[in-house]
Amino acid sequence: MDDFLRPQVREVEELLKGGRRAEWIERAMAEAWKEAQRIIANMEETRLLSEKYKENPVGFCREVLKERTTVDTERVMESVLVNPVTIARSSTGPGKSFCAASLATWFYKVHLESKVYLTAAPPFENLKRILWGEVWAKVKRIRQLFKYDVIKNMYIGRSEEEATDDGANSFIVGWSIPGSGTSQEREAKFAGKHAPQLFFVVDEGDAVPDDVYKGIEGCTSGGLYRVLIMFNPKIRAGIVYHKEASRQAAVVHLSSFNHPNVQTGRNVIPGAVDRDTTIRRINEWTRPLMINENEEADGVYDLPDYLVGCSATAPDGRAYPPLAAGKRKVESPEFSYMVLGEYPTQGEQQLISEDWISQARARYDLYLSTYGAIPPRDVKGILGLDIAEFGVDANVACTRYGGFITFDKWRGIDTDESSMRATNLIIEKKDVEMVFVDATGVGSGVAPSIMRQVRERMGLVNNIRAVSVKTANMPSKALRAEEGEFQQLGDQLWWLMREWLRVSNTAMLPNDRLL
Repeated sequence: MDDFLRPQVREVEELLKGGRRAEWIERAMAEAWKEAQRIIANMEETRLLSEKYKENPVGFCREVLKERTTVDTERVMESVLVNPVTIARSSTGPGKSFCAASLATWFYKVHLESKVYLTAAPPFENLKRILWGEVWAKVKRIRQLFKYDVIKNMYIGRSEEEATDDGANSFIVGWSIPGSGTSQEREAKFAGKHAPQLFFVVDEGDAVPDDVYKGIEGCTSGGLYRVLIMFNPKIRAGIVYHKEASRQAAVVHLSSFNHPNVQTGRNVIPGAVDRDTTIRRINEWTRPLMINENEEADGVYDLPDYLVGCSATAPDGRAYPPLAAGKRKVESPEFSYMVLGEYPTQGEQQLISEDWISQARARYDLYLSTYGAIPPRDVKGILGLDIAEFGVDANVACTRYGGFITFDKWRGIDTDESSMRATNLIIEKKDVEMVFVDATGVGSGVAPSIMRQVRERMGLVNNIRAVSVKTANMPSKALRAEEGEFQQLGDQLWWLMREWLRVSNTAMLPNDRLL
């Protein structure tokens, strides 16, 4: 027996001897009874709160947490109440993390068997300092609300039991995302979380790895579950944007222009965005719309009436001129996501403007309503073919007639079958004169196969050519030097796509869930 255990063993032996045995049992029973009373009181408190606030998170925040809500944060709360998944697309400083911590507290306090997981994009300090920091601030401010709870480091629960995947305990816990390890390990960290009532809160959601969302998705197969994802919309890309674009979540928009600090010019909610900062950003990152500029273009917004005539002090001490009424044009992408809470028209590293895509989409819809899904007459088609390399991939044939585009897709990784399908398309369309095949990887032999099949089925009297294209090769010398230099052909092709959308007033794009 280890020496450090001997004193404890002797103490237990002494307690079990003679009259001290009853004393030991009584002490244990007293502690057990005290714990039982605490748990019963906790459950009774939850029952009372549930009766009054289960369907009223806004009332819980105002009356129980004694907090001031805003129009935007109330909309987030109401969305979480009724929608399984909510995305809070937000400007900076409107109180989204504060709101999320309030919602986490509400969910835990009105559901007896709830488990609430709070997480944020790495590093760990994001979770500890911001999101969990907001929860901890409530604990310190309203200690009476948590008097029956067990409180530990990044853990608030109804019993001493730690946050296990299968335990019956109810809790709020900070759940960190591993900064290293495999994708399977990250997914496993968030998988297997089950409870009658389950709530995941994800802060800085656009920087959270996809594996985390896969793990969360596996937990939301039944029961009452809610997921709240918060982020600043810097770029139209990633899994959160995909959820938004494919309508997999209810989206709530939070703008600095809706915040009472900005609207009143007073520090109504300390620590949140303020009017002076907003005015500075308006002056530095936007400009008045010029005469004859398109008022409907992306990046144009109306200056709120309450800011007309307002000024602020610049960082160098000078005073900004009073803001004039009317429309303004966003010149820096930071203004879109920091103030408006909107995606920038074009990010700092974005090759293709969202405005160009919107115009091409509008032209396609107009063409479709006028002529139907029929290519323009007397225009030869150019077909681009991407061959599937893995089982989940799709083979895609894109045929362009001037500015009009059609897509054909099919599954399967048999290159011989794909060559045959592509040949059938070429013959059916009748007006294709050129085929470009992505020859990287498995597609290397498809173009010659198509040429053989076309000759066999259409004879030698045809002008169709099929060309293998390897995007990793050197760029084509046919591109004019003034349009830039490129490291490989793939970069050059992306640039040509950009210029086609930017310059051509006939470029059209069919609808797609990612556009």
